[in-house]
Amino acid sequence: MLQEQLLKQVETKLKQENLPLAVRLWNGETITGSQSPSIELTLKSPSAVSLFLHPNLSRLAESYVRQEIDVRQTIATGQFFRGANLRRVVIVRCGRLAIR
Repeated sequence: MLQEQLLKQVETKLKQENLPLAVRLWNGETITGSQSPSIELTLKSPSAVSLFLHPNLSRLAESYVRQEIDVRQTIATGQFFRGANLRRVVIVRCGRLAIR
């Protein structure tokens, strides 16, 4: 139940900020903030949702290295990010999603 509330807050925040970010959940469900997200953050397990409680570079990087999350860019918008730059964009975007 707490997890569902947190996911609802993440969805609300994504839409309020109109971020070009999609969050794909471990169960295949996707939450989006804009009509055509250019970046997809995949949460591979329910525990990865906690990243949105207090997002920071260290936790995001650790989750990425542990393969708890994945980051992908869709080419549809024509915005090209390479390697660390893409991850930096996602980190900034996730930082804006902090649930307060």
